[in-house]
Amino acid sequence: MVFIDKQLLKFKNAIESSIVTDGTKGKESMIRSSFLINHQKNAHKYKLGSISF
Repeated sequence: MVFIDKQLLKFKNAIESSIVTDGTKGKESMIRSSFLINHQKNAHKYKLGSISF
């Protein structure tokens, strides 16, 4: 599995876990947290780093 897919899977699992644990408020909290933002940022950095110009 490529790095970006792993990051998206972590993102999906975190959202699902927060919904199961705390419902809508948990989902909203997770979406606003830096945890998910950092995973997405790392995935994009990795993708940009693998592109050669």
